[in-house]
Amino acid sequence: MSYTINKEFMLAANEGDSRKAQNWYIIAHETANPRATGRNEASYMKNNWRNAYTTHVVGDGIVYLIGEPGYVSWGALDANCYAPAQIELQHTTDKALFEKNYRVYVELIRDLCNQFGIPKTLDAGGKGIKGVKSHQWVTQNYGGDHTDPYGYLASMGISKEQFARDIANGFGSSYKTVTAQSKPVAKPQTPSDHDKAVAASKAVHQGNAWAKLDKFNEVSKGKVRIAGWLVPDKPDGPIGKCAYILIMKHGTNEEITRVASQGIKRPDVKKTYGYKGGDALGMDVTVDLSWVKKGMKINIIFRRCNQANGEGAVNDVRFRDIYLTL
Repeated sequence: MSYTINKEFMLAANEGDSRKAQNWYIIAHETANPRATGRNEASYMKNNWRNAYTTHVVGDGIVYLIGEPGYVSWGALDANCYAPAQIELQHTTDKALFEKNYRVYVELIRDLCNQFGIPKTLDAGGKGIKGVKSHQWVTQNYGGDHTDPYGYLASMGISKEQFARDIANGFGSSYKTVTAQSKPVAKPQTPSDHDKAVAASKAVHQGNAWAKLDKFNEVSKGKVRIAGWLVPDKPDGPIGKCAYILIMKHGTNEEITRVASQGIKRPDVKKTYGYKGGDALGMDVTVDLSWVKKGMKINIIFRRCNQANGEGAVNDVRFRDIYLTL
């Protein structure tokens, strides 16, 4: 069995907490809303992240990725800064769906423990003792009033002891991760392979825009060409007056540099997406990155904004699965 990761509701680069979390806890939650699907919960978090959000929602039999793992999310009060991942479990009364969700929930917890070097123990010890922690444990050690996910798990036949055993041991079957929405691009072996992978990549939807990376390669020693386009996802959608390309350290929220681009006319994109505004939707820059540490992996954000320094983002789309090794 495999689990799917849906990135449709992932927070944009200018959304959510930018602080790195300490790798102490993976925090397990449950949504407590039997009327909401996993998709409902993920959409709500995306649209209301300033109030609260977790890194993952497990529901509808899949994983919805909201915040970037490794960074602080807002689901557990004073424990937030110690948790590189927090996971909500959909509160469904459908037994068959629960069983599927539960297996994904446990395997995701185990995978995140492996990723961040956290023991596969449940609610062991007090503050500072690494491991998987329930929201109930957070309440007991950091304050608050939540007791999830134990009441819900018990109502579906899973005791705390069973949950702990499953986290420790898994289910004895081989899992793999399948990513939805943005198909991962395999690590290129040659410049030619890389160019083909970029050209074949699909448009990415994030927030209120679609974007496509057309060129992303080293054209001469230390100089990288980046080109593509960004268009609002609605015919009358907003678009920033300035175009910027942000160069990011792959796998992190660390910005290396940013460079402004002229708007390049792309009537083909305007027509395809039914956009009613102007056609200067393209971007194309060549930037000197010879000063960046050799071997660093980078990826790209296309941004339209209203400030000349690249701030005030109106549209942000990050190409997380396409990277270039300098």
